[in-house]
Amino acid sequence: MKYSFHGNNIIIVNGKVISSGNFSDASSKKIDEQKSVNAIGISRIDVDCDFGDIQINVGDTDSVSAHLYGEVITESSLKFDVSSSADLIKIKVEFTGSQISGTLKLQIDIPTKMFEEIHANSEAGRITISKGVKSERFNLKTMNGRIESYATFKELEALTMNGNEEIYVDANSDVYLDVSTMNGRIKIKLHNISNCQLSASSMNGTVKRSYQRIIDGFTVYGKISTMNGKVSIE
Repeated sequence: MKYSFHGNNIIIVNGKVISSGNFSDASSKKIDEQKSVNAIGISRIDVDCDFGDIQINVGDTDSVSAHLYGEVITESSLKFDVSSSADLIKIKVEFTGSQISGTLKLQIDIPTKMFEEIHANSEAGRITISKGVKSERFNLKTMNGRIESYATFKELEALTMNGNEEIYVDANSDVYLDVSTMNGRIKIKLHNISNCQLSASSMNGTVKRSYQRIIDGFTVYGKISTMNGKVSIE
C-alpha cells in the first residue's frame, strides 16, 4: 500500500518519515504502557527510541521503570521492550513501519546511585536527564530535538543535529565534555570549577565566556561546537 502525508516539519531519519502533519492512510493510536526490571547489580543503561521524548529521573527504588505514553499517527506496529542481561538494562522503543507523527514520551525512573554508563538515543525527540541522576559516562544523541542535562558525571557526550543543548556541570571530580549541534545554541553552566579547558566554536554565531572560577574546584576539559547558533559558557 502507498501512503501519502502532508504537513510541516517533515523529517526523514533512517528511512522513517517523521512529521508534525498527518498521514492520510494511517490511524491514530493512544499509547500507555509501563514496564520495569530489577536494577540490583546493574551498572549500565541503554535507551534506544525510534520516536519520542526521553526523560530520565531518579527515585527511591531498586528497579528501572519505563513509562511510554502519548498519541501517534502511524501505520506502524510498536515494539516496547525492557530487558536485562548481566549488568546491562536495555530499553527499546521501535516502530516497524516508516511513517510516524504525533507526541510520545518515554519516562524512565532509576535508582539513586552511581551508574557506570547511561546511553540514550532518540531519532526524533527531546532528551532530558534530571537532577540527581548519576553516571560515570553519559552518551546522549538525538537527530532532531533538544538535549538538557542536570546530571552528575565525569564524562558526557551530547550530540543533536537540530536542537539546542543545555548542560549543567556540578563537578565533584574533573569532567570531560563533548557537546555539539549543527543548528542550535549551546549553553554550558559550570559549578565547582577552578580551571576551564574547553574549546568552543561556532561558524555562524557568537561564543561568550562568563563563568566564575573558584579556588578549590576541579578542571573541565573538552570541546563545544555548533555550526549555526550561539555558545555560552557560564
